[in-house]
Amino acid sequence: MTIFSTAGIKVACFRVIAAVLACLFLAGCTDPFVKPSPPETPSPAPRAAELDAKQAELDKAAANLSARQSKLEAREKKLVATEQELARQQQQLAALEKSMQVAEFRAKLEPTASSVAPPGILVLGELEQVFLEPPGLTLSARIDTGSEISSLHALNITEFERDGKPYVQFSIPHPKTGEQLPLTRRVRDHVRIKEINGKSLKHPVVLLRAVLGEIDERIQFSLIDRSKLANPVLIGRNLLRDLAIVDVSQQYTTNPEIE
Repeated sequence: MTIFSTAGIKVACFRVIAAVLACLFLAGCTDPFVKPSPPETPSPAPRAAELDAKQAELDKAAANLSARQSKLEAREKKLVATEQELARQQQQLAALEKSMQVAEFRAKLEPTASSVAPPGILVLGELEQVFLEPPGLTLSARIDTGSEISSLHALNITEFERDGKPYVQFSIPHPKTGEQLPLTRRVRDHVRIKEINGKSLKHPVVLLRAVLGEIDERIQFSLIDRSKLANPVLIGRNLLRDLAIVDVSQQYTTNPEIE
């Protein structure tokens, strides 16, 4: 049996270790007992500069977007104002057209004076002065071709009988002094007139002399409280028929010819 000595075993081990190290060296390996150096940490300065540049671009884009948004809002406000002004002008135009249509409609309903009035026909304005007898006063009258009968402002109206005949007592305010002028006249008829409140009331009718320009006629007047109206007298078709035409664009064109 072969017995190896201790010295021989150590030599053999050294040779094996030397062979292994030689193989590792030849294979290009590094020393396994040497720790590798840590990787180099990149510098943050370039990355920060890049981020700052991108942030600046974003801020600039946001500023441009905000400016465009402001311009759009200004244009929208201007457009709204233009549309409102256009709507206002359209309303004014519609009101003007309606006014013209109403004027044309009234012109068709109410007779107007022609350039040459027929012989014997008097041209009257919308308002005229009329002389009434009794009480012997000249009063302002509205000329109304839409009313069949004329009417007179009267207060304190009281109907009674005298010798079996109907009479009425009333008073007419003086146009200048306001003094109440009492009158008593024979009742010729009664008419129903619709009041402002919608109710229809019966009013007495009397006969009075009316002088309007060249017209001098005895006609019927209904007695009614016209204190809420501008004119104490209304002249209707019972005086105008076949004697006068009305030009509503004129006023006070005649004076009563009293004899």
